[in-house]
Amino acid sequence: MISLGQERLWFLQRLDPADPAYRVAVVRRLRGPLDAGALTGAFADVAARHESLRTRFPEDDGQPVAVVDPPGRVPVELVDLATPEQAERLCEQRANTPFELGAAPPLRVTLIRLAGDDHVLCVVLHHIIGDGWSLNVLMDDLARCYASRVHGTPPGLPELPVTYASYADAQRAADAGVGYWTDLLAGATPLDLPADRPRPARRGSEGGESHFDLDPVLVGALRRLARSERCTLFMVLLTAYQALLARHTGQDDILVGTPTAGRSRPELEPMVGLFASTLVLRGDLSGDPPFTELLRRTRRSVLEAMAHGETPIERVLSALDIERDLSRTPLFQTMFGLHNAAVGYGEAATFAGLDSAPFPHGAPPSMVDLRADLWPDGDGLHGAFVYSADLFEQDSADRLTARFRTVLASVAGCPEARLSELDVLPAGERELVGTAGNGPALTVPDGTVVDLFLQQAQARPDAVAVECDGTPAEPPGATPGEPGGERGGERGG
Repeated sequence: MISLGQERLWFLQRLDPADPAYRVAVVRRLRGPLDAGALTGAFADVAARHESLRTRFPEDDGQPVAVVDPPGRVPVELVDLATPEQAERLCEQRANTPFELGAAPPLRVTLIRLAGDDHVLCVVLHHIIGDGWSLNVLMDDLARCYASRVHGTPPGLPELPVTYASYADAQRAADAGVGYWTDLLAGATPLDLPADRPRPARRGSEGGESHFDLDPVLVGALRRLARSERCTLFMVLLTAYQALLARHTGQDDILVGTPTAGRSRPELEPMVGLFASTLVLRGDLSGDPPFTELLRRTRRSVLEAMAHGETPIERVLSALDIERDLSRTPLFQTMFGLHNAAVGYGEAATFAGLDSAPFPHGAPPSMVDLRADLWPDGDGLHGAFVYSADLFEQDSADRLTARFRTVLASVAGCPEARLSELDVLPAGERELVGTAGNGPALTVPDGTVVDLFLQQAQARPDAVAVECDGTPAEPPGATPGEPGGERGGERGG
């Protein structure tokens, strides 16, 4: 038996096998004396402990089935490279290489040696067998199993109380409980952010990211606002994000997905597997309300969604029966998350006595048009906007992050300001806008645009007026007729 989330990901993989959006990776630079043989053995120990790492997904009569292979050796690719730049390129390739879900468990491990005491460990798995929390569980168990092999001591890992298969059975047997969600989400419209490029007929997952920091002073002010309004910091940040989107789109009804760990039972916490889900939050920004009123609306919607959070997103999508649009993700096109170590996003600074640090491996894939993620950084926050490279340029994403910081500062300074009164443009952009119309006056010729066009057509009858992909719509050299008649020299459709 497979879970509903695994079933959805299997069909998405069949739809586009080369799409890297649903592969997750952890890449660490390990400094110190490393025993490659002990590390390879430790991977076998961890896979023996977690059946998800031994599961493949062949097809049976058009449907996916889960086959758990017996414990055995886990292939570990060993590579010698000369520079970190070469290692980064290789890790990016490994992270973006497709898996064949039915042939073998979708787990890929590469150990790169840069020097005798300097290695990069790249672990990639398909989302169908693990989520962000799982990566931390995997690395923690791997460190203990590695230390056990190096020192000849037991790893001391307690037996897992349940299997992933039993979780999947229980999920499918549970009451769907979709009524709340269908009532909440009926009639929602897609988010339509202004983009740098036309939306392609079929969305891709190539992404880019724009990083930013929120200093401790600002974060402290936002925390005080949250306490005064009986909210959480997450609710304040989410409301500001929705305000940013509303000011950019002109929409006052906005759906935002937010990731959840999906591990409501303690026995699921030490497991590797796909448990993560998504809550869909519907933001009501109508009526140009004060930010404090928006915050109260957000608080209510978040608490209601959490009360119904056990309903799998797959059941919601099925019940809504949304018409498939290959150009965008179904239901919501943006996500927002505030992560911390308690939900599996902490990364240890050591690995079994070795120094351990994150290692770059290319831009993450874009699962939606725009995703905002924030993590604790001392008393402040570090954030990243992950954007669809199909739609946005890097400069546009950088402007969005700067505007998000500006909205947050405006909120912290005057929480009672209405949505339309919140500062969105940073000082540099405001100055640019203020000076754009202060240049020298230009002479504007008399007549309408159509009159000016006809004058040029008469003066230069052989010149191209309009061109689209170089395909002529009219024979070259045609002469313009009367207004509303044939216009020579136009090309395109």
